Amino acid sequence: MEICFDTSAINGIADSKEKVEIISHLRRNHRVLLTSLNLLEVVSTPSDARRLELLSTMKELSDGALPLAISPKIVRRATRAFAKRKPSFNIAITQEDAPLWSMLQYPETAGPEEQAEARQWLMSLEQPFADAHRQARPDFQELFRSNAHERPKSPGRMLRLFADQDIDAMYQFVRNTYKRESRQHLSVDAMLRLFKAVPYWPLYLAGWAHQMYARAVSEQDYGSRKKPGTIDLWCAVYLPHCDVFVTDDNGQYQALRLLNVLSRRIPRRTARTRLMLFESFRRWLLSSAAGS
Repeated sequence: MEICFDTSAINGIADSKEKVEIISHLRRNHRVLLTSLNLLEVVSTPSDARRLELLSTMKELSDGALPLAISPKIVRRATRAFAKRKPSFNIAITQEDAPLWSMLQYPETAGPEEQAEARQWLMSLEQPFADAHRQARPDFQELFRSNAHERPKSPGRMLRLFADQDIDAMYQFVRNTYKRESRQHLSVDAMLRLFKAVPYWPLYLAGWAHQMYARAVSEQDYGSRKKPGTIDLWCAVYLPHCDVFVTDDNGQYQALRLLNVLSRRIPRRTARTRLMLFESFRRWLLSSAAGS
């Protein structure tokens, strides 16, 4: 079974009194999928001791396997593969991510300078989306003030509205990305075929819509507090590649459960990914270990 972890769950493993047993059972019976997002978040940890502890935990979990690439890179690579009609492509990190791989192999090399760089990198990933949603909020509020009956009442309804009515906005974004990655024109019909062939695109866009609802559309309890951020929602791109995704962040768990409905597994898989909170996963894993 292939199991992917959010960074919050990696923290859970590191803090668990059954850490040794959990890692041992995972390495014996499952394949752990770590991600570039995990590495960036862990390396950005301010405490030197905690950073070393988490990286060492990740090194044990990885068992020498390459982490998955950052989510937007997977989307871009899949887009290029679709344009070239290639049946497969690499989803793991490459030579350009060598510094991340080096820190996973040698956790003690991730010092204050690397921590500052990782933190800056994460901020550069999150901030443009946060700024865009903040700037868009007045326009959305004005729109729904005069059309109150059209305001989505939940993230799920926002996703349906996004899918049913915002195809032009989606098309503009996807077409531009497709042109940049393939140097080819993308028609609307071809975009719909792309969505069927490349399961990452609907998940990536749905994550964007989910965050848009929480920060720009929702009339109450809006903003970033206790809401899944860009990095949390980008984890949806990993869902087609794992049997189980584990998080210790309830906001992310609830969001990914909704987005998981859109997840269509890659060709060699059939079952939809199972989402689990860390404590439930811990109990399940240890009980299965005791029964084996």
